[in-house]
Amino acid sequence: MQERSYPRLRLLAASLLVLAALGCEAPDRQEGAQSAAAEVQQMLDRRAEALNSADLNSFRGPVAPEHRKVEEPVAQRILALPVKDISFELQTGTVANTFPMTGVSAELTYRFEGTPQTNTFSIPVTYGFDGPPDAPVIAEAAIDTDQLPPWFGQHTGVSSTEHFLALHRPGTEGVQQVLEVAEAARTELQRSVPADLDPVFVVVLAGDDVDYQRVTGRDLLEELPRVARAITRFSITPELYQARYRHLVVNLDRMEREGTGPQTFQHELVHLALASVTRPITPGWVSEGAAMYVANQRPNWTQRVTTGSFDTASIEELSNSSQLGGERPSGERAGLEYAYAAGAAFYLIDRFGEDAFWSFYRDFAAVPPGLIYDALPTVPQPPGEGSLAELTAGTTARLIEENFGLSFDQLDRGIRTYIAASSG
Repeated sequence: MQERSYPRLRLLAASLLVLAALGCEAPDRQEGAQSAAAEVQQMLDRRAEALNSADLNSFRGPVAPEHRKVEEPVAQRILALPVKDISFELQTGTVANTFPMTGVSAELTYRFEGTPQTNTFSIPVTYGFDGPPDAPVIAEAAIDTDQLPPWFGQHTGVSSTEHFLALHRPGTEGVQQVLEVAEAARTELQRSVPADLDPVFVVVLAGDDVDYQRVTGRDLLEELPRVARAITRFSITPELYQARYRHLVVNLDRMEREGTGPQTFQHELVHLALASVTRPITPGWVSEGAAMYVANQRPNWTQRVTTGSFDTASIEELSNSSQLGGERPSGERAGLEYAYAAGAAFYLIDRFGEDAFWSFYRDFAAVPPGLIYDALPTVPQPPGEGSLAELTAGTTARLIEENFGLSFDQLDRGIRTYIAASSG
């Protein structure tokens, strides 16, 4: 299972671009706002460059002394991490026309060394600015510590191999063993997945269930998997789509104890490897089926075939949402849907070949970002409902027809025949 997060609460908006600083502000805004935003952005750019140069004094410069303690721990931690390309990005809708300004939202953005330029991580910061206009200063600063990633807390240890950067608690045991599993999984991925793999993947190593739950924010009694989880945040504008914040969280204790640990790790790594060609309109049965195929997680379909459980599953229904299991991704229904998704992937590849399946997968990424942006809900909605669900289902039906010459019903019949035959 991958966790697809939208920093919009299902609303991905213009936090990517500092339009005012670029002179692209809406025409009804006064020029004063453009000038103020530009001055603030330039000041933030200088602070980012100071961090990139490890110059903490220059970073502190424009901040009122009583507010330096807010950013100081974050800045010091950044300087201790192997990161680069630090920058600040304003959310222009929060920038006022004149000084003083309050409640201005920004993101402190960075990436880890060796990772792609597109795989950025960010920390939300709320500022207040005061004049003079040509030399603004930071009069207020606030950071929600609950939104800080684990490597700004207790996971301050850093270990690495050729293709993995691991963040963990100092003194954690078993790190090298997991990294060896990781390298082996990546080697297999290189052979199996027709995508350019990230040169370096970021992995957070949680020591046990409590640590894993704290890092992922997930209740282990309610959700699976418990061994590893891929996490990605998608950012989108009408013109641009990016998969950011890509990393893997691993439960070291369960990785060691559970026999399926390496297989689950491989499954989750598939999600990260395919993040650049996965979209909010990629149905869960497609993304999860692909991961189960690559990780060779062929379910035992026999019991569900015997009981007729698969008669209640359909590709048309599963094509409404990017996740399986609805609002209970670890319940009985989710188990059925995962098994059916695996059957779909194994069947399509067995009948049409790997090249055809991966072409089908990549075709979702060819949908213009503007169409997806317009379909994003402005308020939270249950999985499988709303304009995004309609776009997902319509796109899936079209791509199944174009790539395989099948309708939803024909695909269902093929999957059920394949599963029954494979159950022997």
